[in-house]
Amino acid sequence: MTEQHLTRIVIIGSSCAGKSTFGAAIAAKTGLKHTQLDELHWLPEWQPRSKDDFCQRVQAAAAEDSWVMDGNYKAARPVLWPRATLIIWLNYSFPRVLWRSLKRSVKRIATREVLYAGNTESFRKTFLSRDSIIWWVITTFAEKRQRYVELLQSDAVDHCETLTFYHPAEARAFLESLA
Repeated sequence: MTEQHLTRIVIIGSSCAGKSTFGAAIAAKTGLKHTQLDELHWLPEWQPRSKDDFCQRVQAAAAEDSWVMDGNYKAARPVLWPRATLIIWLNYSFPRVLWRSLKRSVKRIATREVLYAGNTESFRKTFLSRDSIIWWVITTFAEKRQRYVELLQSDAVDHCETLTFYHPAEARAFLESLA
């Protein structure tokens, strides 16, 4: 991996795979600015921004010379992927991601952790709603995995390096290689 590949990094993967944590760790090691696409997407009360507003915010963030961005938003892909020098896919197993979604949600509910735009997770929304992140993981995991297989085999990534990590140990080894 050359320094050139560590200029503009996109991290993708299932919801709750650990994209934001991994992105923050890469940013800490490299000094690159880290942006979570969720930060650009969500308004208070878990209301999404309009697609135009979201895309403008993504474009502004991507206009910088170097960055780490994490997220799976289809609308952001035409802005980010052509500029990316490295795309990392956290392609972890369904049981691992489901466990992480449960563990993360319980922690966030218990601590009332404030997320994007002042939002917090609630027991009702997390466990009793079709808008649940856990339900989202269950219903979108297989589709997202198939979509990323196809995208990472397409000419959409011919211009950049791609890495796929199947286990958190591989991601940790990558981070250690940045030291």
